[in-house]
Amino acid sequence: MRKRFFRILKRYLIVLGAGILYFVFTTVTKIGIPCPFRLVTGFLCPGCGISRMMIALANFDFVSAFHHNPFILLTSPIILFIVVYSDYRYIKTGDGSFGKWKFLLIAELAGLLIFGVARNMI
Repeated sequence: MRKRFFRILKRYLIVLGAGILYFVFTTVTKIGIPCPFRLVTGFLCPGCGISRMMIALANFDFVSAFHHNPFILLTSPIILFIVVYSDYRYIKTGDGSFGKWKFLLIAELAGLLIFGVARNMI
C-alpha cells in the first residue's frame, strides 16, 4: 500500500510541477501551445482554451476562465473527483479502475463532443 501511495504522489507532483512550469513559461514569454486541430481546421476543438482557463483560474479570474472553456470549467470537479477516487481505490486495494463512476466519464466524453460541435456553430 505504501508503494502505491508514493507512486500516485509522484504522479501528482509531476503533473503539478509541469503545470507550474507551463504557467511560469506562458506568463513570462506570453507564448502558449497552439491547438493543432485549430491550426489545421480553423475550428475550436473541445479543449481549446484550457491553458488560458487555467491561467485565469490561477489569477482568480473566474469570469475569464468560464469564457475560455465553460464546459471543462464546470465539469472539472467531477473529473477530479473520479480521478482522486480511483487513485484512492488503487492505493487501498490495488484496483485503480473507475468502478461505478465509469458512466460519468462516458457522459463527460459525450458532453465534450457535443460542446466541441456546438461552440463552432455559435
